[in-house]
Amino acid sequence: MKKHILAACILTALTFTGLSAQKADLLLAPSAPELKAAYKDGSMYVIGQVQETPGHTSENTGTWITHSDGSLLWRYVISAPGAKGIDVYFTELSLPQNAAMVLRAPDNSYVAGPYFASDINEGVFATGIVPGGNALLEVYLPDGNKSGFFARIPESGYIFRGVENLLEKDAGDLGASESCEVNVNCPEGINWQDEKRAVVKIKLREGNLIGLCSGTLLNNTAQDCKNYLLTAQHCGAGATVTNLNQWVFYFNFESPDCSTPGSAVTLDDQTITGCVRRATGGTVSEVANSDFHLLELNKSIPPAYNVYYAGWSKAGTTSSSGVGIHHPMGDIKKISTYTSSLISSSWTGTPGTHWAVSWSATASGHGVTEGGSSGSPIFDNNGRVIGDLSGGSSECAAPMQPDLYGKLSYSWESVGTTADRRLKPWLDPAGLNPSFIDGRNACTSVAAPPVADFTVDNTLVAINGIVYFTQLCTNSPSSYSWTVSPAAGWVFAFGNSTSPYPGLRLIATGCYTITLTATNSAGSDSETKTSYVCASLTANEEEDLNAIQIYPNPAAETLYVQQQGNETIEYQLTDIQGKTIRSGILNGNSIAVDQLSNGTYYLRIKTGKTQQTVPFVVAH
Repeated sequence: MKKHILAACILTALTFTGLSAQKADLLLAPSAPELKAAYKDGSMYVIGQVQETPGHTSENTGTWITHSDGSLLWRYVISAPGAKGIDVYFTELSLPQNAAMVLRAPDNSYVAGPYFASDINEGVFATGIVPGGNALLEVYLPDGNKSGFFARIPESGYIFRGVENLLEKDAGDLGASESCEVNVNCPEGINWQDEKRAVVKIKLREGNLIGLCSGTLLNNTAQDCKNYLLTAQHCGAGATVTNLNQWVFYFNFESPDCSTPGSAVTLDDQTITGCVRRATGGTVSEVANSDFHLLELNKSIPPAYNVYYAGWSKAGTTSSSGVGIHHPMGDIKKISTYTSSLISSSWTGTPGTHWAVSWSATASGHGVTEGGSSGSPIFDNNGRVIGDLSGGSSECAAPMQPDLYGKLSYSWESVGTTADRRLKPWLDPAGLNPSFIDGRNACTSVAAPPVADFTVDNTLVAINGIVYFTQLCTNSPSSYSWTVSPAAGWVFAFGNSTSPYPGLRLIATGCYTITLTATNSAGSDSETKTSYVCASLTANEEEDLNAIQIYPNPAAETLYVQQQGNETIEYQLTDIQGKTIRSGILNGNSIAVDQLSNGTYYLRIKTGKTQQTVPFVVAH
């Protein structure tokens, strides 16, 4: 939507590896028209390019891992050196009803999914974006049965910008939007808490281009909660049916307050994939007429998303005040405020197709719009949508420059005579011809409690190894709780007991039982896997286990370390949480523990031959 610099030449390799050692080296070199589109005002904000991986299926690539409980994990490794992010596109995907799929960073720092059979429409699908140049696509089959699983992956996405907001970039800086932008839950958004729930972020695909826009759920005169979503014509009006089935819609991607979180890891996990086109101003992704694009989502929106269907006005009268709510640069939801009357304007040619707005400074900043804001709504002083964003000149350096929104009143029935060129047949199915309707909450439905499940990347690691957990719960849990038994011998290496995707460092040998409890407004459910993850000594450590011994255990004042030889011993003494109490080179063969409180501790010992961690108890 805005002019943003795209590197004139981006050239890098995207590689895919798997069981068959099949490898594809793909070059990202945007063509001249694509580069022009990336600069052009009134075009979608391009963030990446789809690259071919011809012939890749679950039958000829990827690796199968068998867990100790008999479950299977299929893993497909994607490497894109230099990429800001990766996503995956399917033309055939089938998952058994009890299976789950994720796309994740190798260290589990970011997980897109989990995805289930119910998320897929006619076998066509796309994942969300995982930041970085490496990703793992994994399919978990809890019953160990491969029947019913098939994936054809002809393409994956090389993302070259627009994902800075997914992981921590700088302290207190979540995204790439401009500094004057205002978070939707700042004081400016207090009176717009319903309307904000209608606004979504869109990751769209058109041909081989990947872009970001914004959009709005709209109410209709049947009041039946049809999932109609309004965005801009220049946001993918030329997308094919297959492309549309691969669009991803992000709900409630926002900061919970006026501050900016350091990470988006738990903010953007409410998604729906796929839509159909109902009406648009034209078949080319450009600003034409009033620049409207009406979609209908493929799937029902889960009750846990708590969405709102915004009201609208087709009266065509100006508004003296209101707001725009949007996702600039794909960032968390922002709000821009206007306090002077909108002016009837046009993009080019036909007069009266657009509203011109100048934004006002507020207590928290001076909200404007940016690339990725395209298609977002402008609300009048009654909280009704009266247009969608085409573009404009506002920016933090010039916040008073106008932006232009295609008029909903023009899109109603002025663009064409057929249903696919009008909003009227879709938003007024009852034929009531109102000047406006108000918004509404989602239609009443009974939420189902979660069904808890999870998997790990590896059920057996060497001592001090990390096991990464992935929750696979259905029915949109709002909270998670992990329990590990026994309570000693491990620490969290990533996340904590309430994270959806924690990492556990096993610092003592043995097996551990894991329980996950998932909760939403309808109830909770727990899944326990007994002796599910284990840590063992390596072969060399097992060989040298008796070479070093500690005693007494429990110890009251002194802990003795005995070795068969006379090698230098490095040691690290930690508490049960993994905090280092003391470390260094062991002088003599004893460590004073008389100043330690009663409890369990860990002594990590390293020599030229071996490294081992031994738990011991202090009891005075």
